[in-house]
Amino acid sequence: FRFFRVLKGKKTISTILLFKRNTETGIYLLSTQTTERGKGIGSWITASAIDTAISEGCRDFVLHSTPLGFPVYRKLGFEECNEYGIYWLMGKR
Repeated sequence: FRFFRVLKGKKTISTILLFKRNTETGIYLLSTQTTERGKGIGSWITASAIDTAISEGCRDFVLHSTPLGFPVYRKLGFEECNEYGIYWLMGKR
């Protein structure tokens, strides 16, 4: 696993996690503080993490996106290859 974060002063304002396996890399948990969104920080941290992984030999990347994150990944060149729903069971049965 590789964890990346963006700091503003001493406060973490954006994070992303990469899981590398051979030349494949999963991108997970991209988050940016609500007050910092729309400034390109999510795109920047994602591109930086991908650049780091490429420099370490990774060639293929995969991710799952929420509708909020989809435009970020689209701008970075990712293409949608599948769509599916996610369901949670909350509380007791």
